[in-house]
Amino acid sequence: MKVVRRGGRAFSMIEMTLVIALIGILMTVAVFAFLPKLLEGKVTATKATMHTVNGALLSYKAANNTFPTRLTQLVNNSLPTMPKDGWKKEFYYNPQGANGRPFDLIRGGEDLTLGTQDDIDWAKVEQE
Repeated sequence: MKVVRRGGRAFSMIEMTLVIALIGILMTVAVFAFLPKLLEGKVTATKATMHTVNGALLSYKAANNTFPTRLTQLVNNSLPTMPKDGWKKEFYYNPQGANGRPFDLIRGGEDLTLGTQDDIDWAKVEQE
């Protein structure tokens, strides 16, 4: 008497575990490969928003002979919404700029903290 098997051979638990582990390793490599590009994109978006805010500030000054005391004064006049950086946080704005600048427009970088090495300062962006 002959025994006939029906259906295909199933994967063993070890084979499935190895496949899942391999997928996890590949995903980890992909994240570390794309993370710097993601950060670069957020910095670029922040600088682009700073350019837009600068234009709105200059338009406000041309119309009112002074810079606004808060960025919220630009909303509905020059800007459709409150400007946010690449991390969806608000900018630091001071109408009395330091070191002879007309205003300060700064955003904490990746660490989202002002006064650190990775800050994005409009005065530096403008010179780039």
